[in-house]
Amino acid sequence: MSKEDLRKSFIYVLRSQGLKFKSYGNTWFIYKPKELLSNFLIKFNYIPKNVISNYLKKNYPNVKFQIFQNRLLLNTTYSNYFFIKNFINNLDSSYKLANINFLITAVNNNKARKLGVKLDFNNPFKNILLNIVTDTATISTLPSGVNFQSFINFLNSKNIAQTIDKPTLRLIDSHNYVLESVHSIPFTETSVTIDKNGNPVTKTDLKYKDIGLKIYIKNVFISKNSIDFDLDIYVQNIVSILQNNQPVVDTKHFNTHIQLTKKNCSYLIAGLRSVSTISQNKKVPVLGDLPFVGLLFRSSDKSVQDLSFSFYISTNYWKKAHCSPRSDAGAPQESE
Repeated sequence: MSKEDLRKSFIYVLRSQGLKFKSYGNTWFIYKPKELLSNFLIKFNYIPKNVISNYLKKNYPNVKFQIFQNRLLLNTTYSNYFFIKNFINNLDSSYKLANINFLITAVNNNKARKLGVKLDFNNPFKNILLNIVTDTATISTLPSGVNFQSFINFLNSKNIAQTIDKPTLRLIDSHNYVLESVHSIPFTETSVTIDKNGNPVTKTDLKYKDIGLKIYIKNVFISKNSIDFDLDIYVQNIVSILQNNQPVVDTKHFNTHIQLTKKNCSYLIAGLRSVSTISQNKKVPVLGDLPFVGLLFRSSDKSVQDLSFSFYISTNYWKKAHCSPRSDAGAPQESE
């Protein structure tokens, strides 16, 4: 190898390592040049913002950054940008996604029990399902071949049940979600204060209280074999309305852990009852006139409103797998 070939090979090695050189006669001075600061933009999809922020603060304390929605703006060197981008891309691709279907239904227990004996059930399993959605009985699995969604459609056609909502959520690892079907109920609150002259001053404020359903999905974990998450369900309804027009609200709380698998890719929570004894003949304007679900917002003298809520959860995450539905029905925990 000639002297010139050695020189070219040496220069190539230096450049591959990010090094430069200066020659002074027969002496070469090798150094690593100072990198210039530049702005770089990195896009991410599923990583929580606080995870990225904590990572940068711990590993790159001198790097300036800002996070906008799902984009990270960096002011740093190219080498830092390269390693940070590689970390974000690898972590982002590790998150798994799954579509989960919810069917949320309210059943009028009084109508169901009254009409149940008169209904002609062609399928004997419908009697079993009717008991599930109108009571607080516990059952581990539904009979094979039962289509719960068809059963709810059957109850809807008899004006016994009403489908409140049937959303499809895309769940992502380690993310939390909230499902709400609520109305803000207005009411007035009166307070009396004393002015600087000693005179009483009455002040009336218009305030709002949320009434309806709230579902919290937490601790989502998606793997090859299962989809796991915690479910918190709150059902709030008006018990009565006081003389000052302030509503008295009753809250039912149900908490459970859901695990969907290839074998059991649907889950039924039924019998979450909301029973209200009404003390006054009042209703919330407009909302009390809503068909069926308006029962949550209406009160009449000496009447009992008895509703049961059912939550049917399913997924197509394992399309080719054989799935059998599971159910979990029980008395809810009351919370103040």
